[in-house]
Amino acid sequence: MAAESGELIGACEFMKDRLYFATLRNRPKSTVNIHYFSIDEELVYENFYADFGPLNLAMVYRYCCKVNKKLKSYSLSRKKIVHYTCFDQRKRANAAFLMGAYAVLVYDNEDLLLSSGKSSLSIKCPGISEA
Repeated sequence: MAAESGELIGACEFMKDRLYFATLRNRPKSTVNIHYFSIDEELVYENFYADFGPLNLAMVYRYCCKVNKKLKSYSLSRKKIVHYTCFDQRKRANAAFLMGAYAVLVYDNEDLLLSSGKSSLSIKCPGISEA
């Protein structure tokens, strides 16, 4: 357990003992207890001029679906899931944006999403309160 904890030093915990965000210099290999994934080359911002993001709503949706699928996966059910990114400032900013968007849009509904087995993504709208 101590070696495992050492692997996650500097990682930000989003869901207790389950979902983490980290910036790493090298591409890590998943272990028995930890699953690493990155979106740095998968969800790429198409710039208009010299900007670098944030990513569009379609990419936010794809990211949320990807994270939910990993959290529901039977093969990953006992693993800590780490979304990692590199030190490139643009990729790092977009990766952090996606993790933050996930936390705002989906995290409050996490128990419902994980236990319901629904295939659709439930998104919380911050502008609408439930009476």
